[in-house]
Amino acid sequence: MGRRSLYSASLKSLTSRIGISIFTLGLFLCTAVLVRGRSSSTTYATLRTDLHDAIGVDIMRYDTWVLFVIVAIVGAAIIAGFALRRIVRELGLDRPSVPALLFAILASLPMLIGFAVMGRVHISMSLIGIALVYPFIEELFFRGWAFRQLCERAKWGFWPAGLLTGLVFGLMHIPFRTIIELNIGINELFTVLLTGAGGVFFAWLYMK
Repeated sequence: MGRRSLYSASLKSLTSRIGISIFTLGLFLCTAVLVRGRSSSTTYATLRTDLHDAIGVDIMRYDTWVLFVIVAIVGAAIIAGFALRRIVRELGLDRPSVPALLFAILASLPMLIGFAVMGRVHISMSLIGIALVYPFIEELFFRGWAFRQLCERAKWGFWPAGLLTGLVFGLMHIPFRTIIELNIGINELFTVLLTGAGGVFFAWLYMK
Protein backbone atom coordinates (compact mmCIF):
# COMPACT_ATOMS: atom_id res chain seq x y z
CA MET A 1 0.00 0.00 0.00
CA GLY A 2 1.37 3.40 -1.00
CA ARG A 3 1.91 6.28 1.41
CA ARG A 4 -1.09 8.18 0.02
CA SER A 5 -3.36 5.13 0.29
CA LEU A 6 -2.19 4.49 3.84
CA TYR A 7 -2.86 8.12 4.78
CA SER A 8 -6.31 7.93 3.18
CA ALA A 9 -7.18 4.74 5.05
CA SER A 10 -5.96 6.21 8.35
CA LEU A 11 -7.99 9.40 7.81
CA LYS A 12 -11.11 7.40 6.98
CA SER A 13 -10.64 5.27 10.10
CA LEU A 14 -10.10 8.35 12.29
CA THR A 15 -13.14 10.11 10.83
CA SER A 16 -15.23 7.02 11.43
CA ARG A 17 -14.03 6.78 15.03
CA ILE A 18 -14.73 10.46 15.68
CA GLY A 19 -18.15 10.20 14.06
CA ILE A 20 -19.13 7.17 16.12
CA SER A 21 -17.81 8.86 19.28
CA ILE A 22 -19.81 12.06 18.70
CA PHE A 23 -22.98 10.22 17.67
CA THR A 24 -22.85 7.74 20.57
CA LEU A 25 -21.91 10.31 23.21
CA GLY A 26 -24.58 12.75 22.06
CA LEU A 27 -27.36 10.19 22.00
CA PHE A 28 -26.20 8.51 25.21
CA LEU A 29 -25.90 11.69 27.29
CA CYS A 30 -29.11 13.26 25.92
CA THR A 31 -31.03 10.09 26.79
CA ALA A 32 -29.55 10.01 30.31
CA VAL A 33 -30.44 13.68 30.91
CA LEU A 34 -33.96 13.17 29.54
CA VAL A 35 -34.59 10.14 31.74
CA ARG A 36 -33.33 11.79 34.94
CA GLY A 37 -34.60 15.28 34.17
CA ARG A 38 -38.17 14.26 33.43
CA SER A 39 -38.85 13.59 37.12
CA SER A 40 -38.13 17.25 37.88
CA SER A 41 -40.53 18.49 35.22
CA THR A 42 -43.92 19.74 36.48
CA THR A 43 -45.39 19.18 33.01
CA TYR A 44 -44.31 15.55 33.10
CA ALA A 45 -45.68 15.09 36.64
CA THR A 46 -49.04 16.57 35.61
CA LEU A 47 -49.25 14.40 32.49
CA ARG A 48 -48.39 11.30 34.51
CA THR A 49 -51.08 12.08 37.10
CA ASP A 50 -53.70 12.81 34.43
CA LEU A 51 -52.97 9.55 32.62
CA HIS A 52 -53.15 7.60 35.87
CA ASP A 53 -56.49 9.20 36.77
CA ALA A 54 -57.87 8.57 33.29
CA ILE A 55 -56.97 4.91 32.82
CA GLY A 56 -56.00 3.76 36.33
CA VAL A 57 -52.56 2.54 35.23
CA ASP A 58 -49.26 4.36 35.58
CA ILE A 59 -48.07 3.71 32.02
CA MET A 60 -45.31 6.30 32.29
CA ARG A 61 -43.69 4.17 34.98
CA TYR A 62 -42.28 2.13 32.11
CA ASP A 63 -41.25 5.01 29.86
CA THR A 64 -37.56 4.64 30.81
CA TRP A 65 -37.60 1.00 29.76
CA VAL A 66 -39.12 1.84 26.40
CA LEU A 67 -36.76 4.77 25.77
CA PHE A 68 -33.63 2.75 26.62
CA VAL A 69 -34.67 -0.06 24.28
CA ILE A 70 -35.54 2.30 21.41
CA VAL A 71 -32.31 4.30 21.72
CA ALA A 72 -30.14 1.16 21.91
CA ILE A 73 -31.79 -0.45 18.88
CA VAL A 74 -31.87 2.72 16.77
CA GLY A 75 -28.30 3.63 17.76
CA ALA A 76 -27.03 0.18 16.81
CA ALA A 77 -29.03 0.17 13.58
CA ILE A 78 -27.68 3.54 12.40
CA ILE A 79 -24.06 2.53 12.96
CA ALA A 80 -24.14 -1.16 12.01
CA GLY A 81 -26.94 -1.25 9.45
CA PHE A 82 -30.65 -1.87 9.65
CA ALA A 83 -30.59 -5.65 9.18
CA LEU A 84 -32.07 -7.46 12.20
CA ARG A 85 -29.15 -9.87 12.52
CA ARG A 86 -26.65 -7.00 12.60
CA ILE A 87 -28.63 -5.19 15.29
CA VAL A 88 -28.88 -8.36 17.41
CA ARG A 89 -25.15 -9.00 17.03
CA GLU A 90 -24.28 -5.34 17.65
CA LEU A 91 -26.10 -5.37 20.99
CA GLY A 92 -24.45 -8.61 22.11
CA LEU A 93 -27.74 -10.50 22.01
CA ASP A 94 -26.37 -13.28 19.82
CA ARG A 95 -24.48 -14.76 22.75
CA PRO A 96 -25.71 -17.74 24.85
CA SER A 97 -28.74 -16.63 26.87
CA VAL A 98 -29.09 -19.47 29.40
CA PRO A 99 -25.81 -18.77 31.28
CA ALA A 100 -26.69 -15.07 31.32
CA LEU A 101 -30.14 -15.78 32.76
CA LEU A 102 -28.69 -18.09 35.43
CA PHE A 103 -26.12 -15.44 36.34
CA ALA A 104 -28.87 -12.78 36.60
CA ILE A 105 -30.88 -14.99 38.96
CA LEU A 106 -27.77 -15.75 41.05
CA ALA A 107 -26.87 -12.04 41.24
CA SER A 108 -30.43 -11.22 42.35
CA LEU A 109 -30.46 -13.79 45.17
CA PRO A 110 -29.06 -11.45 47.89
CA MET A 111 -31.85 -8.96 47.17
CA LEU A 112 -34.51 -11.67 47.11
CA ILE A 113 -33.21 -13.20 50.33
CA GLY A 114 -33.24 -9.76 51.96
CA PHE A 115 -36.85 -9.22 50.88
CA ALA A 116 -37.74 -12.70 52.19
CA VAL A 117 -36.24 -11.92 55.61
CA MET A 118 -38.34 -8.74 55.73
CA GLY A 119 -41.41 -10.68 54.61
CA ARG A 120 -41.77 -8.68 51.42
CA VAL A 121 -41.28 -11.38 48.78
CA HIS A 122 -44.20 -12.23 46.57
CA ILE A 123 -44.10 -13.08 42.90
CA SER A 124 -45.42 -10.09 41.01
CA MET A 125 -44.77 -8.11 37.87
CA SER A 126 -42.99 -5.53 40.02
CA LEU A 127 -40.56 -8.12 41.40
CA ILE A 128 -39.93 -9.63 37.97
CA GLY A 129 -39.30 -6.14 36.63
CA ILE A 130 -36.83 -5.27 39.41
CA ALA A 131 -34.96 -8.59 39.29
CA LEU A 132 -34.91 -9.36 35.57
CA VAL A 133 -36.52 -6.99 33.08
CA TYR A 134 -35.13 -3.62 34.12
CA PRO A 135 -31.56 -4.87 34.77
CA PHE A 136 -31.62 -6.49 31.32
CA ILE A 137 -32.74 -3.24 29.69
CA GLU A 138 -30.14 -1.24 31.61
CA GLU A 139 -27.41 -3.60 30.43
CA LEU A 140 -28.71 -3.43 26.86
CA PHE A 141 -28.48 0.38 26.91
CA PHE A 142 -25.35 0.99 28.99
CA ARG A 143 -23.11 -1.96 28.15
CA GLY A 144 -24.61 -3.64 25.08
CA TRP A 145 -24.89 -0.39 23.16
CA ALA A 146 -23.09 2.65 24.67
CA PHE A 147 -20.04 0.88 26.12
CA ARG A 148 -19.62 -1.35 23.07
CA GLN A 149 -19.78 1.55 20.60
CA LEU A 150 -17.22 3.61 22.51
CA CYS A 151 -14.91 0.75 23.47
CA GLU A 152 -14.91 -1.35 20.31
CA ARG A 153 -16.18 0.73 17.41
CA ALA A 154 -14.81 4.14 18.42
CA LYS A 155 -11.64 2.42 19.72
CA TRP A 156 -11.61 4.16 23.09
CA GLY A 157 -10.44 1.05 24.89
CA PHE A 158 -11.87 -0.51 28.03
CA TRP A 159 -11.03 2.02 30.75
CA PRO A 160 -12.14 5.30 29.13
CA ALA A 161 -15.38 3.75 27.85
CA GLY A 162 -15.97 1.77 31.06
CA LEU A 163 -15.35 4.71 33.38
CA LEU A 164 -17.52 7.14 31.40
CA THR A 165 -20.50 4.82 31.06
CA GLY A 166 -20.00 3.69 34.67
CA LEU A 167 -20.02 7.31 35.91
CA VAL A 168 -23.22 8.11 34.01
CA PHE A 169 -24.72 4.85 35.29
CA GLY A 170 -23.90 5.95 38.84
CA LEU A 171 -25.32 9.46 38.35
CA MET A 172 -28.56 7.94 37.06
CA HIS A 173 -29.17 6.58 40.56
CA ILE A 174 -29.33 9.93 42.38
CA PRO A 175 -31.87 12.78 42.06
CA PHE A 176 -31.32 14.97 39.02
CA ARG A 177 -31.74 18.17 41.03
CA THR A 178 -28.76 17.33 43.27
CA ILE A 179 -26.63 17.06 40.13
CA ILE A 180 -27.63 20.32 38.44
CA GLU A 181 -27.41 22.20 41.75
CA LEU A 182 -24.04 20.56 42.55
CA ASN A 183 -25.50 19.58 45.91
CA ILE A 184 -24.14 16.05 46.10
CA GLY A 185 -23.79 14.92 49.71
CA ILE A 186 -21.98 11.93 51.22
CA ASN A 187 -24.92 9.56 50.64
CA GLU A 188 -25.28 10.58 46.99
CA LEU A 189 -21.53 10.37 46.43
CA PHE A 190 -21.44 6.89 47.96
CA THR A 191 -24.34 5.83 45.70
CA VAL A 192 -22.58 7.17 42.59
CA LEU A 193 -19.28 5.48 43.50
CA LEU A 194 -20.90 2.17 44.37
CA THR A 195 -23.18 1.91 41.33
CA GLY A 196 -20.51 3.45 39.08
CA ALA A 197 -18.03 0.76 40.17
CA GLY A 198 -20.76 -1.79 39.48
CA GLY A 199 -21.15 -0.35 35.99
CA VAL A 200 -17.41 -0.77 35.32
CA PHE A 201 -17.57 -4.33 36.64
CA PHE A 202 -20.53 -5.11 34.36
CA ALA A 203 -18.54 -3.70 31.43
CA TRP A 204 -15.69 -6.06 32.34
CA LEU A 205 -18.18 -8.94 32.47
CA TYR A 206 -19.44 -7.94 29.05
CA MET A 207 -15.92 -8.05 27.64
CA LYS A 208 -15.38 -11.49 29.18
